[in-house]
Amino acid sequence: MRLSFTKPHCAAIAMSSLLSVAQVSHAAGYVYSNLNFPFSGIVVQGVRGINANGEAVGNSFNPPNGGRQTAYLYNGAGFTTLNVPSSNVTYAMGLNNSGEVVGYFDTYTASYATLQQGFLYTGGSYTILPVSEADGINNSNEIVGNSANGAFIDNGGVFTYLNYPNAIPGGTNAYGINDNGEVVGTFVDAVGNHGFTYYNGIFTPFDAPNAAPGATQAYGVNNSGEVAGTFQDAHGVSHGFLDNGGNFITLNCPFSQSSFTAPSGSGSTYAYGINAAGAIVGAYQGADRQYGYKAVLSAVPLPAAFWQLGSAFAAFGGFSRRKCLLRRN
Repeated sequence: MRLSFTKPHCAAIAMSSLLSVAQVSHAAGYVYSNLNFPFSGIVVQGVRGINANGEAVGNSFNPPNGGRQTAYLYNGAGFTTLNVPSSNVTYAMGLNNSGEVVGYFDTYTASYATLQQGFLYTGGSYTILPVSEADGINNSNEIVGNSANGAFIDNGGVFTYLNYPNAIPGGTNAYGINDNGEVVGTFVDAVGNHGFTYYNGIFTPFDAPNAAPGATQAYGVNNSGEVAGTFQDAHGVSHGFLDNGGNFITLNCPFSQSSFTAPSGSGSTYAYGINAAGAIVGAYQGADRQYGYKAVLSAVPLPAAFWQLGSAFAAFGGFSRRKCLLRRN
């Protein structure tokens, strides 16, 4: 059964003019923007998804709210916080060009267990989905995510379950889907994590060229089939990547820092989402925590008010995907 809640449970907050872009830097053909959330005391942690209109979703660390994660939607006019009623924590994971958002929320039980369930946010209302988490949505409202039965594609309530051959039980995870129905995600085998694409019933596995064995994860895909994801190298440092038909570009945010005394560019970078223009969003490791960024090709002209009006994000960086929970399916 799907339950709906209405708009009074979410608050539209702030205007984009309050957003500040702390830094802009060119690196490896991309222009990186370091983003700040417009609320005092709230820490930007990353950006989870971006659509063709420059709208974005993600999650922020909120010390004034007891350190609670705060999910948000930025819609070009301001920020809306997303909190599923009666939930303890809400996470926003993806959106389509209509601004419909998918994610999941946690509810803590009296026995200190965590119940996790997916949601769809549209038109100011929440619809609770019968899955553990919803991670991506395309413009046909097909939703991908993960459940007790495995990764799934939800097409109007009709579920197709995805289980990669040779993956360990429960080791297939779907994170993104484009308008062609191409799905990207990660599967886990005896070696570790690998990326995959799924289209017309066919899985295609891949690993980033410079990844350590079992250390590649795919998260986002646009309609051109470009895939954004993350890999870890032999030294344990994470990097973002763009996979364009098997041609890989490594993404290293120049603002990253492995410690307070380490040089800029020394920390990890994570890539989570990509839109039709090839803009990539994600998170980078700062000296104290993770922060959000957007990266665009430097050949793309940037407006004078870049990111102070339209494409600003706060977020969820480096969110740890797997945790102990009770799944509802």
